[in-house]
This record gives sequence, structure tokens and C-alpha cells, in this order.
Amino acid sequence: MAGLVAAMQKLSVGEAADLAASVSSDGPIKSGLAEKALELAALCADKDEAKAIAALNAVAALTAVPAAEPYVKVCLPSVLENCAHNKPPVREAAKAC
Repeated sequence: MAGLVAAMQKLSVGEAADLAASVSSDGPIKSGLAEKALELAALCADKDEAKAIAALNAVAALTAVPAAEPYVKVCLPSVLENCAHNKPPVREAAKAC
């Protein structure tokens, strides 16, 4: 769980695959995703463009992990909202989810 918590605290665009791999290998509860799903959803809606893009990329990577699906669903409102974002990079990251 410490690995996921650390990854969430310093989430960047390149770490989405590592986050998904952690959840895939350890499961959503042991990896900490179950506890941090709401934090991930909040990051998806963050006003800081870099944080929002990194979180959206993490959500996109987590969609490939079937066990993460129930936890990724809490991010859906933020993802859908960002599909109409005025900044193209945020909009494209949201559409990739």
C-alpha cells in the first residue's frame, strides 16, 4: 500500500503504468486503491492542468485492470467533465479514458 500512496502523492504523467501494475499485482485493496479512489477522482478534477492530466492518465491505465473497475468508476464524473475542458491536453487525456 505504501507504494500506491507514494505514487498518488507524486503522480506524474509517466507513472500511470506503474500505478496500474501495482494494482494489478497487489489487488485494489492491498495496493491502496480502494482507500485512495476518491483522492484520484479529486485529482482528475484538479485545477492544476499537470495534476489533472496525470490523474486522467492513471485512470486510463487503470481501466485495463479489471479488479480496479469499481474504484475507477468514482472518477467518471470528473473524466466526463474534463471531456469538455477548455485546454486541449486535458480534454484529450479525458477522452483517452
